[in-house]
Amino acid sequence: MVRVRAAGVSAAVGRALARTGARSVVVPPRLPEDLVPDGHWSRLEDVPPLTVGGLDGADAVVTTAAPPPSPGPWPSTTAPAQGSAPALYC
Repeated sequence: MVRVRAAGVSAAVGRALARTGARSVVVPPRLPEDLVPDGHWSRLEDVPPLTVGGLDGADAVVTTAAPPPSPGPWPSTTAPAQGSAPALYC
């Protein structure tokens, strides 16, 4: 898990994709364009939904999720504080 502020999400996603050597990345409908920076990967839009084979052939998938409200199922040392920055899971 990498915790970043909203302004750093694009750079963190770019580093994660580069670190894994991803050549293709699946992005869901309505994902903000600026969350996945340009790089050595192609974007596979999941509209219409990709087939199972299309998903299996992708190197990475980027999606978003909100952390659970505090206190979450995590230990208190890692639970996001109210109003904290979003977390990026790589």
